[in-house]
Amino acid sequence: MLAYFNRPILTHLNVCVVLQRDTAQSLVDELKKVSADLEKEITAHDETKSKLDEIETQLSEHTQKSTTLQEQYERVAIELAQSSATAKNAGASSDMLSLEMADHVRTAAKLRAQLAENEALVIEMPALKEKLAKKEALLKKASEATKKLKALVKQSRAETVEEREKAKQTADREQQHLDTVNTLQTALDDLKLDLAQALADHAKINNRCEILNETIKRQRREAEDNDRATLDNLEKIKQQLKETTIEFENYKTRAQSVLRQKDLAADTLASAANPAEGSIFNSLGVTSNSEETKTMCSHASPMVFGFRVLGFKGFASLRHGKRNIRCTLTHTKRTH
Repeated sequence: MLAYFNRPILTHLNVCVVLQRDTAQSLVDELKKVSADLEKEITAHDETKSKLDEIETQLSEHTQKSTTLQEQYERVAIELAQSSATAKNAGASSDMLSLEMADHVRTAAKLRAQLAENEALVIEMPALKEKLAKKEALLKKASEATKKLKALVKQSRAETVEEREKAKQTADREQQHLDTVNTLQTALDDLKLDLAQALADHAKINNRCEILNETIKRQRREAEDNDRATLDNLEKIKQQLKETTIEFENYKTRAQSVLRQKDLAADTLASAANPAEGSIFNSLGVTSNSEETKTMCSHASPMVFGFRVLGFKGFASLRHGKRNIRCTLTHTKRTH
């Protein structure tokens, strides 16, 4: 995968290397072309310079010749003048003088033509020198351009070598990345196997959890049902306890009223018949006006009240709603 992502980078580097190589090759070709043109210019410059030297030599020679010819012309003119004077004096040699005059005229015409040619060369000399200076300037510029191109070619070669080194390093890194990818792929395969095993174990655990959840839900429903039943029973017990408490309070109130009445009646009868005998409470060691009797009648529980005051049978009669208090009290008195 890393190699896949590094592939565009390598492609870009390869393209850069190819472009720099093409640029360097084009620079080399251009340098060769410029070098050939420079060689041609140098050759033409050398030829022009040699021609200029030849022209200068010829010009100096022509100058010397023209000077010589001028001197000869002057001498010929002098001789012609002398010959004319002599011809006037002696007409015998007129034909020879005519021939010499014609020869001198031709020679003078040649000398004039050479002088005109030399003057033309002298006139063209500044233009030739200017052309030569321009060619030398162009040659200098071409030399500087050649140096720059050589420097660029050298730099391009150095950059090409550097890019090759970078490409080699990139290839090495890519190989390392490929090795790393292979290692990671192997580790990924192992992790996939472990993940598959873990998923299988997870599925088993999920099945067990579902079974446990169903069991817990069932137990919860049973517990809720039991709780509801227990609450219903508790409500029923509370209701029964409430009814029993109300019934006990009623019986307690009635018993206290009956006991007070019977106590008063018994005390009255006992006082009238036998003052020393007293009431049934006196036989029990409890007076009707004592604090123990009041506390027993007002705060005692049904069990304590029944067993201490009424006895077992009296408590049973009170518990089951029997109203025969007189028989109960009589039985209690006889028992004591």
